[in-house]
Amino acid sequence: MSTPKVYFISGANRPNGLGFNLAKKLSAQADSLVFAAVRDPSTAKDLARLAEERKNLVVVKLDATSETDAKNAAELVAERPGKLDVLIPCAGICPMGSMRDQSLDDLRQAFEVNTVGPLILYRAFQSLLAKSDAPVFMPISSKAGCFAFVGMPMPTGYYGVSKCALNYLSAKLNAEDDKLCAFVCSPGIVMTDMTADGMRKAGMPPPPKEYTVELEDSVDGMVKVIGEARRETHGGKFIEYNGEPVAW
Repeated sequence: MSTPKVYFISGANRPNGLGFNLAKKLSAQADSLVFAAVRDPSTAKDLARLAEERKNLVVVKLDATSETDAKNAAELVAERPGKLDVLIPCAGICPMGSMRDQSLDDLRQAFEVNTVGPLILYRAFQSLLAKSDAPVFMPISSKAGCFAFVGMPMPTGYYGVSKCALNYLSAKLNAEDDKLCAFVCSPGIVMTDMTADGMRKAGMPPPPKEYTVELEDSVDGMVKVIGEARRETHGGKFIEYNGEPVAW
């Protein structure tokens, strides 16, 4: 019997979200074991139903900002497969507003979830990633965090700043660990619940269809990127869901 490829994905609670659908797609693969993390498992009904159907999908409690939750999750993974091949921090928030007058508490929260959260996960799982033959750390980022797209007419300043810091963090981790393949991935503009909620609160209309990516296409693309990820080709880079490089 072959050893399964082990994945850990945070932010997997919403059926219309990236994390949930990455967990769904990856757990459909043969010889995979997927740990899907949510802040409150009691409310993740769709994920629980999916886990009942698939014995290789395990629901885990994780608040993205909790070091204790991350430690407990790592202990769970250590007890079962004893290693981790792919770590995908997908939990995120997008506080909309103008950097001129938006609450600084929104900025602090964006950093806690979008930047510090992935680092908490990496530190908790570092020893398990080291046991993989080809460990991958792939946080979900955004073009909103790129200098090349700073002129986008969207009120995503705090979100962008936190993702920009995440981009650097991931590249630095790749530079510090000569075995790890660490890189960030952009899913494209997908109309997930988080995106739609943020635009509605900001009073923005949905973006033109030609600028958006279907959820299924984004997830399919990212799964392909994960499957092809190698330190030599992906490490320290920013990759689009379709495999193309993204300008910092």
